[in-house]
Amino acid sequence: MEEKPVKLPLMVGHTLGAGSVHLIIPQPSGLEFIRRLLADPETMAPVGGPVHLSPEGAKDWYRRWVDPGNQDRIYLLVLSENRPVGEIGFRGFEPDSRTGSLNVKIAAWERGQGYGKDALDGLLSFFFGPLHGLKLIDDVALENTGGQALLLNAGFKQNPEITDVCQLELTKEQYEARQTHL
Repeated sequence: MEEKPVKLPLMVGHTLGAGSVHLIIPQPSGLEFIRRLLADPETMAPVGGPVHLSPEGAKDWYRRWVDPGNQDRIYLLVLSENRPVGEIGFRGFEPDSRTGSLNVKIAAWERGQGYGKDALDGLLSFFFGPLHGLKLIDDVALENTGGQALLLNAGFKQNPEITDVCQLELTKEQYEARQTHL
């Protein structure tokens, strides 16, 4: 008998192991890093530019994304040796279609260490495993070649019908086929 899918949102403090990193639903103390990450021009350049959150705005953001959160999303900090190096998650998860939109950002000052790959591996394992997801999509800016390479190397395929962004998709079948060849 197949297990029932995990329900969202996950509890604060929930951790997923992922190679050299851990993925964790952040405590409110993680807001300092989140504010720094979102405000960093180099980190945020590929996704539309920095976002500056006031302390009160950060608390509102935390309530929407983390606690109590929402049943259509998951937000995880990417930790290496217990220090945050980025974020990963998805939003717009539809229970009927089991499809979501990916988000992954590694801080510009932490890139080149393999954190993005390991974080993505961990999230994909959760998404297509316990959550029973069927498709994950990410609209990547055309100039964000690093983000495109990360997802293409993980098995995502480009949707040729979309030309204003690089829309990349990974289905459960593609993910599972790739896992049997690793």
